[in-house]
Amino acid sequence: MKSPFQLCYLITFLFISTLVSAQQTNVELRNDFKKYYEQYRVEGSVLLYDQSQSKYISYNDIQNKQPFTPSSIFKICNSLIGLETGIIKDENYVIQWDSVVRQNPNWNKNHDLKSAFKNSTVWYYQELARRVGKTRMKYWLDKANFGNADTSGGIDKFWLSGGLRISPEQEIDFLKRLYNNKLPFSQRSMDIVKKIMIAEQTPFYTISSKTGWGAQDNKDIGWYVGYLEKNGQVYYFVNCIQTADYNNNDFARARQEICYQILDDLQLTTKCLSITQLCSDYYIYTSYRTINGAPFPSNSMYCVTDSGVVLFDTPWDTPQFQPLRDSIANRHDKNVIACIATHYHSDRTAGLAYFTGQGIPTYSSKQTFDLCKLYNEKQASHYFSKDTSFSFGKHSFQTYYAGEGHSKDNIVIWCADEQILYGGCLIKSTESEGLGNIADANLKAWPATIQQLMLHYPNPKFVIPGHLGWSSNQGLEHTLKLLKGK
Repeated sequence: MKSPFQLCYLITFLFISTLVSAQQTNVELRNDFKKYYEQYRVEGSVLLYDQSQSKYISYNDIQNKQPFTPSSIFKICNSLIGLETGIIKDENYVIQWDSVVRQNPNWNKNHDLKSAFKNSTVWYYQELARRVGKTRMKYWLDKANFGNADTSGGIDKFWLSGGLRISPEQEIDFLKRLYNNKLPFSQRSMDIVKKIMIAEQTPFYTISSKTGWGAQDNKDIGWYVGYLEKNGQVYYFVNCIQTADYNNNDFARARQEICYQILDDLQLTTKCLSITQLCSDYYIYTSYRTINGAPFPSNSMYCVTDSGVVLFDTPWDTPQFQPLRDSIANRHDKNVIACIATHYHSDRTAGLAYFTGQGIPTYSSKQTFDLCKLYNEKQASHYFSKDTSFSFGKHSFQTYYAGEGHSKDNIVIWCADEQILYGGCLIKSTESEGLGNIADANLKAWPATIQQLMLHYPNPKFVIPGHLGWSSNQGLEHTLKLLKGK
């Protein structure tokens, strides 16, 4: 016969086992996410939480329980403490720059709370922490249950090179308590911090987030944390990456890019405006328009240069113009500086007037320029009369007109450094079962135009069509096959 102590122990054990089992049933393990980390040559883990479903999605679940130095993601908590203690009055509170020139030029000026958060200005938050002081800082870290709440290493360094540690699981918990107003801070403080965290707003979703970059155990530690709000639902995410290769030039952008690729994979940011890295500095962005009751994709591209971001064609639909600029600024901390349109249809030119109105130079061929005027489509601010090379920093792009096809004026853009042939609607995806819109097509000339492209660019590494998938580089051959069926 079991003693009361043994019986109590057994009941407690069974309760805990049942609780753990229940929690585990709400965790979906996604080992296939490994490919995103391998692409950037980093190790890491991701943890997402779907609040409406009470469900976690996890890759590398063991690491999600391991503590890491928080670096700049601590700025979320640091901002709350600064506001709650009255050190920072509101998001407009300015701390004067100490005139010390630092490696990030964006830091070398006066900052208020919102700009310091956006630019991850280290000196601003170090001064904030010094003004809070060690005693009050420790009190609030304990009260907020932030990681291990360890302030060793100095009041202005403990989250950078000191003893503070937090695991991805703990960070998700902290974000959940912030969003649901369960942290031990005033509603006003939490509202201000949630406002300055907003990184990207579109008609379809809002992302509030923070990046972080630190070092631990001879490795770079990178973070991208936050939450996505969509259709009245909220999804929390924490991406934590590491590398021992200090020369990994992709590390900074990998923090966000991996997370965005996973959000796209989960269809949380698709069907409105999605961005996918093609290779190195080249990205495909896909905008959508409803056709026959369903969203239909239109592919465009952009290149991240030292000078800024160059677009190949514009988004298809008006609500996607500003979200594209916001997404680019958030991901790359750069502005759009130019746009080149490949023919006069609205899936290539709809945003030309918008970008021109924002002071961004837009370009098209003279033929496209004239057709836009004839058919009352948006015109570029500049045109070129023959095949033209554009150079921005170390990147250059060549326009090429091979002849009529999908339209009278369809050109392609060649990116020689990565052997990318951006074909617009002249080239059909291997997923296409037909030629699509042929209202303006020259079906007789189109095959010869494709053959001319194949001669001019015999071995493209990537062939990007105007619609549907681009995983195959056989778009030219597939377009010829479709044309032979006509």
